Amino acid sequence: DETQETRRLHRINVVHLRRMNTDISFMRSEITRLESGIKQEMIKKFGMIINLDELEEEVLRRYVFDLETSAEEEFRLIDKEIARKKLELANLEEELIRETKLNTEKLNILTVLHEEKNFLYSILKSQEKNFEKWMQPHKVNLDRDVEKLTQIYKEQKQTIECLEREICTLRLKSKPLQLFHEVVKDDIIDKTAQQDDGVTCPKSLASEAYLQRMEP
Repeated sequence: DETQETRRLHRINVVHLRRMNTDISFMRSEITRLESGIKQEMIKKFGMIINLDELEEEVLRRYVFDLETSAEEEFRLIDKEIARKKLELANLEEELIRETKLNTEKLNILTVLHEEKNFLYSILKSQEKNFEKWMQPHKVNLDRDVEKLTQIYKEQKQTIECLEREICTLRLKSKPLQLFHEVVKDDIIDKTAQQDDGVTCPKSLASEAYLQRMEP
């Protein structure tokens, strides 16, 4: 069994080797054909056969030069863009500072207005309370008011009576030599004496006080 397996594997390997040799021969012939075609294309394009390695190196050098040149230009453009962005950033920072100050001022004004609003609101509430209190009907104590008015009436009536007696007394004292006035005086004095029962004039209305005020 092992011998047969070994032989089978050997036959497979021999077949594979033949295929590889065939492929190698084909590739070599293909390489020769391609090299001949490349040389013909070189002669057509450049007029001569050149070294591909040197050509590739030259192409790479040119590519690197172009990259360096374009990179320098890109760097210059990037530097200009960075400078422009920095200028924009500085302008935006200044604008931010201005807006911050403006908003701070507005906030202060808003705070003052809010305080003023609260103050005016408190005044308004106080006025409303006073208005409501004013609009409410007052409780009138009629008995007490009538009593006060009655007392005032009595006092005024008493004052009027005292003034009348005082006027009569002064008139009699101003003309003591006339007989007619003496008679009238006696009659008035009697009436005054009769009316004086239980009535006391204010001290400021007494005849003596009045005469003292009239003396120079």
